[in-house]
Amino acid sequence: MPWYKAGTVSVTQNSNAVIGSGTAFIANSRVGDGFRGPDGGWYEVTNIASDTAMSISPSYQGTSNGAGGYALAPLQGYVKDSADALRALVNQFGAKLAALRSTGNYDILPIAKGGTGATDGATALVELGLRGGANDLLVKSIGFRGTPVGYNIQGLYMGWNGNGDGGANYICNRGGAGGGHSWWSVNSDNTAAGPVMTYSYAGVLSVAQLSVTASPIAISSGGTSANTAAGARTNLGLGSAAIENTVPITKGGTGGTDGPSARSGIGLGTTDAAIFRALELTHTTPWIDFHFNNTAADYDVRLINDSAGTLTLDGRLASKGTWCRTGLNGSRGANIYNLNWNTSNSGYVDVYIDASYVGALTLLQSDYRVKRQVEEFSAPFLERVNAYRIVTFKRAAYGEVFKDGENLIQGLIAHEVQEVNPLAATGKKDDVDANGNIWIQQLDSIALITDAFGAIKELSVQVKKLRAELDALKA
Repeated sequence: MPWYKAGTVSVTQNSNAVIGSGTAFIANSRVGDGFRGPDGGWYEVTNIASDTAMSISPSYQGTSNGAGGYALAPLQGYVKDSADALRALVNQFGAKLAALRSTGNYDILPIAKGGTGATDGATALVELGLRGGANDLLVKSIGFRGTPVGYNIQGLYMGWNGNGDGGANYICNRGGAGGGHSWWSVNSDNTAAGPVMTYSYAGVLSVAQLSVTASPIAISSGGTSANTAAGARTNLGLGSAAIENTVPITKGGTGGTDGPSARSGIGLGTTDAAIFRALELTHTTPWIDFHFNNTAADYDVRLINDSAGTLTLDGRLASKGTWCRTGLNGSRGANIYNLNWNTSNSGYVDVYIDASYVGALTLLQSDYRVKRQVEEFSAPFLERVNAYRIVTFKRAAYGEVFKDGENLIQGLIAHEVQEVNPLAATGKKDDVDANGNIWIQQLDSIALITDAFGAIKELSVQVKKLRAELDALKA
């Protein structure tokens, strides 16, 4: 670094003060730098107060001088340059050197320190888990120039010229499994796959479709040695015409000469009512049409798979009963149920479990348009309500459907209610149907509710009367 000599200085003998003129001490000097005074002597800079004032040690020895020449030797600047250079080096390489830590003292850099843990290629592959390990290797391309080795251990081995014929070798050691080879293609994001071609350990090649571009496949290889239907039939001993011979089932025919014998030959029965072990329909919307009484219409009833997971019956379905489950994916119960609209007593849907009548579903419709002969009705409602016996009970086993229950229930007994109000219950006490099945009595909740309404109205009249009498007594 050059010495700083700009301006002049004023120094006084035996004084440590240096006063500058035209100087810039702060930017060009540091405490500890050397100061050469007008007397030619060397002093140490001990303080820099401003660009024009500093202190030196020892005190100035020469003759006082008001405008003498001087020089500042940047003794500390040399150290600063070295420190700045070291700081730049640390800033650039410090983090990298810190990351290496103790790797510099390794003869063989381990994997944990970013190395291979080996001094040769073969050992490096083993240490990295690429040979005899469990890691996956993904590369742009790979080439084989030697024969496959080491395939006495379960796995897949590839090589070249293993048979000395310049051919590629693919060896599968199946271990204790089935073995074989599989090939298939997938789409760009691996969400769909094409047909699979397999070659089994036993030597069976399975392909979804075979396209032969050269000569036809010979009969000795399972083909027909022909590329036309007539030529194939001739080569197979079936004659040149498709109808010339009766083709047996073993050669792709039916073994029959008419409809019944053909159906019988392929296992469909001798009549036009086909017999199948199973039937699978494949279409965008597969369906089965039924033509009752040979109707010429498109169909009388249609069973169609018209959307995913849905089988729709276009027509009416008559069954012995409906078998339900406990929710969409629940298990099925042991009972069948039926619902029947009771036309003789509109407003009720009779419910049957298996063969037992268990009661009715009450539909609370009250539209005037479905009523006739509407008349106001009056009865001793309060007496009725007082006459109803309110009980608690548990369910009892009866017949094939009703089972014992432990829940305590509050309610009424149907035949007792019927004795008070014949319209408040249906059926008869101890009634059974023609087959001896229990015929359950049913409460009419609307009749019971209107009895309660009537009782409330009667009580309201009594309250008004009592209030009037009370008011009169108070007067």
